[in-house]
Amino acid sequence: MVSGQLQAVSDQKESPGLGRSPTRRHDGDEPMLHGALYASMSLDQLLKRMDDRQRRLFACLCAEHVLYYFERDYPEDRRPRQAIETARRFAHNQTTGEQLALAQKAAEQTYEEIVYQPRRETAAAAARAAASAALNPVNTRRVITWVVGTLAQDVAVSQARISRAQRNDPLRQRVAWEAVTAREIALARKIERNWMREQAIKVLTEEPA
Repeated sequence: MVSGQLQAVSDQKESPGLGRSPTRRHDGDEPMLHGALYASMSLDQLLKRMDDRQRRLFACLCAEHVLYYFERDYPEDRRPRQAIETARRFAHNQTTGEQLALAQKAAEQTYEEIVYQPRRETAAAAARAAASAALNPVNTRRVITWVVGTLAQDVAVSQARISRAQRNDPLRQRVAWEAVTAREIALARKIERNWMREQAIKVLTEEPA
């Protein structure tokens, strides 16, 4: 009798379909399941799930997203790009904290050099986003602020340039500048935050390099 019971237990262990919870998942399913979970989360909720490495990589993606606005005006100045690249290497343990600090300082200096120059608001905001990406990853929200600011500046500048191209009247130029309403800027902000959510999910679900 006892022998028969032991044999039944042995057979159960060897059968692949027995003794296994029907809710058990294979490891390969985890990214897909997490992706479905993350898709329902806000950007703030996604950021709270990130570790420091993931926050830094996310900050690099965001800063790189608006780097065009700096390099469009300053194609020869690589300091903001180098700050982003150094921050990404640091996240992968491929460079030192000292090198990261130097790159961050250089990008911040770029911002300080151009922030008060006429019609360079957008480029300056993009440079500040790059410098912020090289800071401590707890400052990820600062990067988001500068990325959104870059896009908002671009909307404002574009509107003003259209006005200058069509009219030479300074008063009408000012009216055109002020016509960039809070609603338009809010729309740009919403679009950017949607893009950021997609990048945050990508960072959370990808395997570490």
